[in-house]
Amino acid sequence: MSRPSRTARDLAARVGFANHNPVNLHYGKLGGKLANAMNWALGKNINLWAIATFVCPKAEGNDEWVFTMRPELVAALEQLGKVRHRSRRTLRIVTWNCHCGPASKKLAAALSLEPDVLVLPEFPKPELLLPGRMA
Repeated sequence: MSRPSRTARDLAARVGFANHNPVNLHYGKLGGKLANAMNWALGKNINLWAIATFVCPKAEGNDEWVFTMRPELVAALEQLGKVRHRSRRTLRIVTWNCHCGPASKKLAAALSLEPDVLVLPEFPKPELLLPGRMA
């Protein structure tokens, strides 16, 4: 089983963020939701550990932190049928906070990224916009 690995800068570029800060924020929120659902006590500000492991800069010839999705998460997403198999064997997780601005535009933009998993915190009435697609 392949485990997707990316730097925060690469993840940010793939979804149109200017830098890694929103990646840390949104994937941290996703990790926090998973940790809460699993009743894990990870501690403050380390929620990303719920979904990924990390290689610190220079440890393996890398210039930046490298995130690698935990194999248990990859397996769970595959079992749930939430992963479309791609030729490069990558998993695309898109998260976009919908607190401010028109949610319909954010949904369209997020779906245009062809996510395997889409997380939309603070999305108003998602069951009305994605009938039959809610997990």
